[in-house]
Order: sequence, then structure tokens, then C-alpha cells
Amino acid sequence: MSELLAWAGTLPGEVLVAAMAILAAYAFSIQTWRRQKRTELGLSAAAELNRFVEDAVEDLLDLEIFSDRLIKLHADLLGDRSWDEYEFDAYYVGSRIPEMEERLQRVRMAARRVYGIRTRHGLVFEVGFLVSNALIAAEMALDEVSASLPVLPPRSDAPAKLLAFVAQADETKWRHFSCVSDQSRTKLHKSVGTVTGFFHAGVFHPTLQGFVRFIKTSRWITDPDGSADG
Repeated sequence: MSELLAWAGTLPGEVLVAAMAILAAYAFSIQTWRRQKRTELGLSAAAELNRFVEDAVEDLLDLEIFSDRLIKLHADLLGDRSWDEYEFDAYYVGSRIPEMEERLQRVRMAARRVYGIRTRHGLVFEVGFLVSNALIAAEMALDEVSASLPVLPPRSDAPAKLLAFVAQADETKWRHFSCVSDQSRTKLHKSVGTVTGFFHAGVFHPTLQGFVRFIKTSRWITDPDGSADG
């Protein structure tokens, strides 16, 4: 370094100024390239997270609809209604069980998949507490809903077995799952919105108004339960 400074001291003033300008331009271009590359990687990672969340939300929503149908069938059976009044619901439930089993299994593995995405893109996601906390909140939301997953009726070609299971089941567990799932879907959407918004901020010129709005809509991220004071 000392030799470089000594050499620079021998240069004419005009040459030294030009050399410094070239070095400054080179340093600026490198810094700009790094920032652009980091933004590209961030948007790519956020897109992967968004695709996963969309699939997880679809699974949860279908399971909620299925649980609501089970609750209705349970009430019809205990209400001593005639077969004609709940025949459609009985056949609907029986025909959807295999698909619901697959969705149930995907939801059980969902939190691990978020962790995998966070680990795979660790250098990109570890850019600030908002992004890190958003991913942790998504994992926690999926853990919560996974712990509340309902027991599905067993597969059976005999409608009587299905109806006997539904009639004896504890329908409050289905209601609890629907409530937790609805809350988890909201948290997942907020998580992916926070992550995507953070990296989009590197593309668009930030403003004070936009920053304040971003902080206000993301305050929940400081609380894993999704609550905020005020």
C-alpha cells in the first residue's frame, strides 16, 4: 500500500485525478453489481417461498372446507335427520378422504420445508431481522396448525362405517383446526409479503412514506403470535 501511495505521488496532478476517478467508478460499479445480484437472489428466494406458501394455503383451505363438511354431517347425524338430507355430504366426505390424507401429510411436512428454504437461501435471507422473523413466524404458524390437524375418517366402501365414525367423533377438534388454520393462513400471507416486499425495496427507490407504511404493516412480525401493541 505504501508503495502504491509513493507511486501515486510521482504522478502529475491531472493523471492522478483521472486515475482516482477511474478507481472510484470501478468501485461504484462493483458495489452496484453486488447490490443488484443480492436483490436478484433475494427475489428468486422470495419467489420460491411464495410458491410454497401458495401450495400450503391451498392445502389448508381444502382441509378447512372438508372439516366444515364433517361438522355439518356430524350435526345432521346427531339431529336424527333422514338419509336423503345428508346423503350428498356423506358421499362427498367418503370420496375426498384419499385426497385429504395427502394434503394432511403435506401440511405435516410444511414447517420442515420452510426451514429447508430458509437454510438453502441462508446468506440471502439473513439480511435483516424483518426477513428472519418473518420466516420464523411462518414456521411457527405451520407448527401450530400441524399440531391441530384433525383425525380423518378411515377409508371404507361401507357408508355405515363412515357415518358411525363421524357420529362418534369429537367435532370440537375439527372446529379448532379450522380456527387455527384460518389464522395460520393469514400469518403465512403476511410472512411472504414481508419477505417479498423487503427485496422489492432494493429494486424501487425507497421513500420515507413507503418505509413508514412498511414498518406499520410489519409490526406483527416482532410478535410471533401476530399481535402488536396499539
